[in-house]
Amino acid sequence: MKSRLPLKIAYAIGQFGWSLASFGVANLLNYFYMPPDNGEHSLFPNFIFQGFVMGLFTILGLISFTGRFFDGIWDTYIAQRSDKAVSKFGRRRIFMIWGIFPFAISSLLIFYPISLNTDLNTLWLIAMTIIFYVSMTLYVVPYSALMSELAEDPKDRLFISTLISVTWAAGSVVGNLVYSLEDYFSKSMSHVDAFQLTMLLFTIIATLAMLVPILFINEEKHCKQMDDRHDYHFLVAVKKVFQNRAFKNFIISDLAYWTAVSIIQIGMVYYVHVLLKLELKTVTEVFTGIYLLSFSLYVPIVWIANRLGKRRTQIISFWMTIVVYLLIACLGKLPFASSFMQIAIIGIIIAFPLATFGIILNAIVGDIIDKILNTGGDAARLCFMLFDLL
Repeated sequence: MKSRLPLKIAYAIGQFGWSLASFGVANLLNYFYMPPDNGEHSLFPNFIFQGFVMGLFTILGLISFTGRFFDGIWDTYIAQRSDKAVSKFGRRRIFMIWGIFPFAISSLLIFYPISLNTDLNTLWLIAMTIIFYVSMTLYVVPYSALMSELAEDPKDRLFISTLISVTWAAGSVVGNLVYSLEDYFSKSMSHVDAFQLTMLLFTIIATLAMLVPILFINEEKHCKQMDDRHDYHFLVAVKKVFQNRAFKNFIISDLAYWTAVSIIQIGMVYYVHVLLKLELKTVTEVFTGIYLLSFSLYVPIVWIANRLGKRRTQIISFWMTIVVYLLIACLGKLPFASSFMQIAIIGIIIAFPLATFGIILNAIVGDIIDKILNTGGDAARLCFMLFDLL
């Protein structure tokens, strides 16, 4: 394992890159296009229509749904094409190089509305969102497939999974610097320009990081050569996968958890700035503290999971997430703690679930796949694809 450690680090750096490149679209669209208003002023102009469509949906929600819809369809297609590809550059890396630059550029241009006309901006946002998700899939799906081909054995795969969990979190930590950097840059320019400059810096860093596995991993030399070029019977594989009760329950719980965490991540700026009346840079401080605490819990959680089991550790994390939501509902109304202490308590509690799911999710899906390998390679690969998609 040690002799190949530089390759695994190079691979994990790619995870840092695409985590940072996707951070803006995943976490900052609402912040930029539906900016928080603490009663004093709004940070950004209204670039798109702020009201409801059909009394239920927002423009931003519909655009995000459209992007994810294209992403879901495109994921399946790229997974098949990558399996069957033949290229001297590598069947995974050839797709990654096609995707990296439109992925990075669209992640930036999404935050560059073309005018003050809300209708034109909406069309621009739709186009950039679709390009973003399509190109992200070109990079991320083949990148994810490289993990099992780079790993030498299941233990090695868990080691790589831990590495990319760390670099994914590092991408999120850097992404959350946006609030502090925007606050710093806005001293000499508008908030819009300060935010866009920050996103430009993130895009450059993310692109360089995503290039690392492309440049330093030679698939023919460093990866197991698997013959996956036979016909991929997708519908048959879907049926086999969802006949496995454990995998169905896992997918449902995984989707529920990441939905809950996404709401917390996207909403944090509103909790801090609107409900608690704290400065925006406090969001950076809170998230940095959360992820640092999460890292420190990795070893204890492995110990807990080995003794209680992965399932019980997950259940504990779910209950802690529920507690966090109850506290969020009371933000600004807790008489026993200051505004900063209220958000700090939430950060301390949510750090445990973040660490838990960062470590054991890949291990759990690997355990399930080991149990259903007799259903065929297509079904096993589909498990990984559905897991990555969700």
